[in-house]
Amino acid sequence: MRLLVIMAALTAGWAVGCTESPTARSLASAVELGAAARNDASKLPASPEKEALVARLDRLNQALSGGATSDAQLVTSERWYALFGPKSVVVDPFTKFADLDTGGAATARGLEVRVRLKDAFDDPVKALGSFRVQLYEYVPRSLETRGPEHGNWLINILSEQDIRKYYDVIDRSYRFPLKVEHGLGTAKIIVEVTYYLPDGSGDKMFGKRTITVGD
Repeated sequence: MRLLVIMAALTAGWAVGCTESPTARSLASAVELGAAARNDASKLPASPEKEALVARLDRLNQALSGGATSDAQLVTSERWYALFGPKSVVVDPFTKFADLDTGGAATARGLEVRVRLKDAFDDPVKALGSFRVQLYEYVPRSLETRGPEHGNWLINILSEQDIRKYYDVIDRSYRFPLKVEHGLGTAKIIVEVTYYLPDGSGDKMFGKRTITVGD
């Protein structure tokens, strides 16, 4: 009688699982019921029917155990990326003009652009992709404050080596030292950054900041 009750419960649970995603708790309960049914079946008198029932319960328990230890505890890569992948790009306030290290005795004056990628929780993240940095003259008292372009760079972050080269683990931002080839006859500039996702979708994110040339 107990075996019949357990089998009925397992059948009902299996039917629900066909239309709804099982939770970890429901799968754990089904595993316990399956083990109890297998134990009761093993006590039945020897017969071909008993062997067939035990074999079916073994297969059922194997399927239930596999679901309880994997599917119910994992999320899809798409769901993970939606939460922890880059969702926005921010030009950091520490972006400034500075003396750049050229690897030799001399230094060059240039622009040190600091960029953060942030996830859905507004936390900084590392990611592959491409960054286009554009430098524009700032036009005051105008509806369109973006004036002539003074620089355009494309930085590709395509490998672990690239991340180690550009990512500042202390500041948790990308640091792009960019040489400015000519002087700027303006007091302020606009720094625009476009981040291109590496998945080939063509999706991109934008960020910008206005800074003072003398800073």
